[in-house]
Amino acid sequence: MTHVTNPLTGLLTLLTAVGYVAIYTPLKRLTSINTFIGAFPGALPPLIGWTAARGVIEWPGVALFAILFVWQFPHFMAIGWMYREDYARAGIKLTATQLPAKSAAQMAVAQALFYAVVMIPVSLWPVALGTTGYLYGAAAALLSCVYLWYTIRFVRILRDPLGQVSRTYARDLLRVSVIFLPLLLIAMMLNAKGRLLL
Repeated sequence: MTHVTNPLTGLLTLLTAVGYVAIYTPLKRLTSINTFIGAFPGALPPLIGWTAARGVIEWPGVALFAILFVWQFPHFMAIGWMYREDYARAGIKLTATQLPAKSAAQMAVAQALFYAVVMIPVSLWPVALGTTGYLYGAAAALLSCVYLWYTIRFVRILRDPLGQVSRTYARDLLRVSVIFLPLLLIAMMLNAKGRLLL
């Protein structure tokens, strides 16, 4: 049995593998910018799926990439904060490990908040592109606002960055992030153009 794909999908898959293995992974021990760099290969799989089905890069595929790219930052800031000591012991460079606790908390919070706010328009982009309906738009707006609310709660780590309660806020944000993405994608599938099942 022969399995084939188009050259564009093959190229994007190669870029994902090289970006993750040869760039992102070594950067983990060198600089905290690795989180930003790693978000690119982390967000490419939906675009790869789009090009596998359609053969070209189109705006709806880019919107899928953008959703996954933006989603990763509050998600990973929560993980990084919860396990900052473990990452530090392993020599992994994160915002949460490179700076004193107060400064690290400020940087983690700023990044998480910025991307949680950006998630609102990005999650609504498929509606503007006409690939989903308004029911998805309502679900996306609601889910993104919940994601933002838990990111705002994450700001409370600034009160006592080294306290156990800061881990609780990070854990809550992590849980919501893990629930948010599949619910958003389910809503997108159910209300895709031509599939008004909601």
